Amino acid sequence: MDDLERELRDLSQWLRTPDAPELTGRVRARIAAPGPWWRRWRYYLAAVLVVLLVAVLPPGRAALADAVAGVLRFAGVDIASAPGSPPSADAPSPLPSQLSLPLAEAQRQVRFPLRVPAALGPLDQVLVADPDNTGAYRVATLVFRGGAVRLDTFDGRIDPVYLKRVTEPGTEWVRVDGAFAVWVAGPHDLTYVDRTGVTRVQTARLAASTLIWEEAGVTYRLDRASFLIPSALGLASASLLFYVLYSPYASPLAPVMESLGFTFLGSPTAALLSTTFLIVWRYAGFYMVLMLVGLQGIPADVYEAARSDGASRWQTFTKITLPLLRPTLALTTVLCVTGSLLAFEQFYILTKGGPDNSTITVVQLIYMVAFQGQNDLGVAAALSVIVLLALIVMNALQLRAFRSEER
Repeated sequence: MDDLERELRDLSQWLRTPDAPELTGRVRARIAAPGPWWRRWRYYLAAVLVVLLVAVLPPGRAALADAVAGVLRFAGVDIASAPGSPPSADAPSPLPSQLSLPLAEAQRQVRFPLRVPAALGPLDQVLVADPDNTGAYRVATLVFRGGAVRLDTFDGRIDPVYLKRVTEPGTEWVRVDGAFAVWVAGPHDLTYVDRTGVTRVQTARLAASTLIWEEAGVTYRLDRASFLIPSALGLASASLLFYVLYSPYASPLAPVMESLGFTFLGSPTAALLSTTFLIVWRYAGFYMVLMLVGLQGIPADVYEAARSDGASRWQTFTKITLPLLRPTLALTTVLCVTGSLLAFEQFYILTKGGPDNSTITVVQLIYMVAFQGQNDLGVAAALSVIVLLALIVMNALQLRAFRSEER
């Protein structure tokens, strides 16, 4: 054994063992070295195909446009951010081919189930709109509480049905029965998008806080708008409605007026107060919306800091709420003063300036000078310029007053 060990040791002096190869360095060098172009073209081709698909196909193009424009698309409702834009108060047009049907008939005319939530109370009306070539309607609206609550039902899986324009931060994600839903806080513009993808601007109306959710492929849009119903009427339509209401012959209050010997438009004071009540009823909801938007724009952190410092409710209202509402108050003041000076339709329809010229307005005077009696367009034009200058001065003074308060 000793001889064998000795021979092996002698032999090891003649054997030469090679060093271990440096595999780590070779692998790193291979990774760092760029590959040949014929291997990289596949990645370039895949990137070009993706760009073409996004740019050419309508869904990809729409998704790209929505991402750039800041549009949230959920269950057939597009929600676009429009900071600083006050909601519209114009009278909206009905949806295309809209009509009222009984619930059973409406269920047969649509291709999705109509569910009537018992918590909303008795159903007042069912409206269907926008039929296709087969007569199937696209949207069904369930009306509750005299129009104060609306539940729109439609299939929003393919094309957008409604467009909402909200102010920041107007939307938040919530859950309904464990599924994702969208809550739109505060009033906003709501516009219908027809089957061809055209936004029907004439259907734009003012909607209040809205909840949007989807269940079994059907989209539900629930909103409340009780204080916005008067704002949905045109001023001329509202004036005609009150003209009938104030009439001593056709009004439902005619027996009461006859028994009391009183008419709403019979005396100067009663006519002025009755017309003023119409104006307040017509515009109260709109100005409530503006104030609500202003209040929702005040950060909650400011109120939390005030409570932490021990501020009372009166101090919070006078030192925080009112100062931060000055831009909204300036807007509402300018609109009120301008609307009061330019009032025409309601006074002309209800009283025509009477009795004894007690309800005649500046615009009505200009109209009478230009087209009735004198037919003097020159004097009417001069009066119009005076009214314009008065509006400019009054609005400038109001804005300056609110700006000086801010400083």
